[in-house]
Amino acid sequence: MDDAIEYPPGPKALLPYALARKFLRDPLKTLTTISQTYGDISHFKFGKQNVYFLNHPNYIEDVLIINYKNFIKSRGLQISKRLLGSGLLTSEGDYHDNQRRIIQPTFYPKKIQSYAEVMIKKTLNLCDTWKEGSV
Repeated sequence: MDDAIEYPPGPKALLPYALARKFLRDPLKTLTTISQTYGDISHFKFGKQNVYFLNHPNYIEDVLIINYKNFIKSRGLQISKRLLGSGLLTSEGDYHDNQRRIIQPTFYPKKIQSYAEVMIKKTLNLCDTWKEGSV
């Protein structure tokens, strides 16, 4: 019986830390390329760390909302707690649940709609300052 771990598809670095260097140069392009190449669930090594990249709203909802108690924050977030403090991004368990309940009203659909209206107004005001042919 083979005890090897079967990972989802993903990039395999030929050179150590090559993917990490690409990511640091252009994180959005790197992650976009990975999702376009390997699909909605992929795996790669970021240095010595295993990373599972989810790129589908249903999978993300499953991890962040439905089954969030089955997951722990990454080692990077656990370490950054020293710098960022114990906030919504870095906390876990009951403390995280309490923080989330406090901030939840900010994300009600009616509130989000009001944010969109402000963003649209600000964007249109900014567009009015642009000149033809400017970059």
